[in-house]
Amino acid sequence: MSRHRSRRRRHQTPHEDLLTRARNIPARWHVRWLLILVVVAVAMWTYGRLLMTAGAMPPSKVPAVGHQDATSRPTGLSGTG
Repeated sequence: MSRHRSRRRRHQTPHEDLLTRARNIPARWHVRWLLILVVVAVAMWTYGRLLMTAGAMPPSKVPAVGHQDATSRPTGLSGTG
């Protein structure tokens, strides 16, 4: 088994090896869940801050009820029961 591992390591570039090691740091230090919780907390805080500092939405423009033209009819209605 050790021969097989040594062959695999020879084919990896130093960059891939460094990347793999860096990604495994939380697992080696046994802080996976702590890291996940920190990332989620930062994402939630950022989103909450964005919502709190965002400008107000413009009010919706409701059509006036009494200003309808006599010739226009609402679409989709047949007019008879």
